[in-house]
Amino acid sequence: LVKEAYERLKQEIRASHWLSQVNEYAEPSDTLAAFKRIEELRKRIVKGEPFEEIAFKFSYDKSVSKNKGDLGYFTALQMVYPFESMAYQTGVGEISPVFRTKFGYHILKITDKRKSNGSVKTAHIMIRATEGLEKEDSIAAHNKGIELEKQLKQDPTKWNELCTQFSDDYRTRDKAGELAWFSSGNMLPDFENAAFALKNKGDISAPVKTPYGWHLIRLIDRKSLESFEKLEPILKQKVSKDSRAALQERFFIERIKKENKFAENKSVNQLIISDLTNSLL
Repeated sequence: LVKEAYERLKQEIRASHWLSQVNEYAEPSDTLAAFKRIEELRKRIVKGEPFEEIAFKFSYDKSVSKNKGDLGYFTALQMVYPFESMAYQTGVGEISPVFRTKFGYHILKITDKRKSNGSVKTAHIMIRATEGLEKEDSIAAHNKGIELEKQLKQDPTKWNELCTQFSDDYRTRDKAGELAWFSSGNMLPDFENAAFALKNKGDISAPVKTPYGWHLIRLIDRKSLESFEKLEPILKQKVSKDSRAALQERFFIERIKKENKFAENKSVNQLIISDLTNSLL
């Protein structure tokens, strides 16, 4: 599982998805209804109806109203294991079979697969402009971002000063806007795309819009995917806490059964159940 996760980390996937929500402990009738609903919609997509329109109209995932099912790029250990596995098994341009996770039934459309971008360390100056802001205030925030960009083009060494003075991200502005290392799938897509587009250390982006506001992004450093030997301890820890843990447990139990020549005696099971029932009564 650890080796599989590492091999998958070498690739990033962009996918759109549709969810037919059903609780993992739902009644069989509800489970069947959810499955039939998504199976019927999958047939419509395969016949040619746009995936994005189906996702927008029918998906239970609330984020669909904004992204029409587009999840952006992600890699291993960022989704639940069955979802991740289906994404890696499905080819670009293909629609996956219906599959189940603890959230319900899903179908995926794989739009792209690319080599890992590695990870980047960046800093940002954020001018707050949340959704629903008055139009005049939103324009003013954008103009402020453009003005800061002009000043930084003239003198990039003013970054720390301008960040402390103008950034609305109170957690980072006194640290020159510095953010933690991140890889694809760990940031808002527009922020992430702008960050990975920066080529050289010290490069600064034009103002980038996210739901939080306008960001100027500065590249501090970047690195490619590290070796398996270096990542192995970290991956082992993540895998042990991931949804793969249930798979590990199942394999472990099956191995113990085999080693100890376990055999199930159904008649004894019935006697135990009967005795327990009688004692409770």
